[in-house]
Amino acid sequence: MESEDLCETLRALKQAGKFFEAYEVTRFTGHRKTQDGIDQEVEVEVLDAGPDVEPHRRYLVVASAEEKKTIGGPGHTPREALAGFPWYKLDS
Repeated sequence: MESEDLCETLRALKQAGKFFEAYEVTRFTGHRKTQDGIDQEVEVEVLDAGPDVEPHRRYLVVASAEEKKTIGGPGHTPREALAGFPWYKLDS
């Protein structure tokens, strides 16, 4: 979604739905090796709060593998949020 459309949609959700927080979510599926060398399928969601929030809080990452789910700290960019994500928390 274009930044202007995203911003407009998030504002509409907050106003019409009385949301105090809303995100556009982009989902990925991938495979990684755990620290023990075990293959693991991981679902990753990159959440975008839009340009109206404080820049350092715009992007969040949520990932799950098997029955584990972890939320990473925020970032200015998707790359920053992914780089700071605690992947080790998904390991067995």
